[in-house]
Amino acid sequence: MLRAITPALIVASSFFWLSACASSGGGGGGATGGTGGGGGFGAMGTGGSGTGGFGAGTSSGDCQTACNKAAAAQCPNDDATTCVSDCQQTPSMCQSEYSALINCAATSGTFQCDTDGEAELQGCDAQGSAFVGCLQSGTGGSGGGTGGGTSTLPAGCVTASITIGCNPVTNEGCNTAAGQACDLGQDSQGQPGLGCFDPPNDAQPGAACNNETGPFCVPTHNCSENVCKRFCCSGTDCNGGTCTALDPNLGTLGVCN
Repeated sequence: MLRAITPALIVASSFFWLSACASSGGGGGGATGGTGGGGGFGAMGTGGSGTGGFGAGTSSGDCQTACNKAAAAQCPNDDATTCVSDCQQTPSMCQSEYSALINCAATSGTFQCDTDGEAELQGCDAQGSAFVGCLQSGTGGSGGGTGGGTSTLPAGCVTASITIGCNPVTNEGCNTAAGQACDLGQDSQGQPGLGCFDPPNDAQPGAACNNETGPFCVPTHNCSENVCKRFCCSGTDCNGGTCTALDPNLGTLGVCN
């Protein structure tokens, strides 16, 4: 089990026309200052090959058909430029459920504009619930922590609907003196978010780390590519360096390079 969040859950909560399916499983906090994590955060697994825990691709035909149907709804606030590529990033966990959902979207599913002016998938509630339920069924592993309070991040730093219990750039919301570190993870309800992880969090900046077995990074740092790198929301957090986003579906939250 890994401490870091998987893009699979980010996709479930922010991939534009799957958002309705994700919300049926219970949404997280807002983009700025959501509610604190209930019951604390546990580790979250990512499997399969490649960065972020994505495995084999979903059928390109189903993805193309579903995205074409969503685009045909002509919803004013949709940005479908990455629809097909996002759709084809099959999560390594819950692959069969995800494929069933996309197949439903491509075949019997329909699309209509929601109140936010974005395409919303209709007629695939069973498949959507099965997918989200599968994602939420994981249990916490090593590196579990306690829930944070409520934190506000700079605009655009986190745009996905996830729980924000602390600020990973400053460690605000966590007990730094007690060794807690704010990091991405999964709360006790299976929802993705930012929460406080109990020690040990003692791997220094630039040191080797491992989100599965440790060592875990010191506060304000994330284990990225097995190296502790500073969290950032923009380049101003990097002292002249570049802030590289962890995942575009999440927002600008990333690490300094």
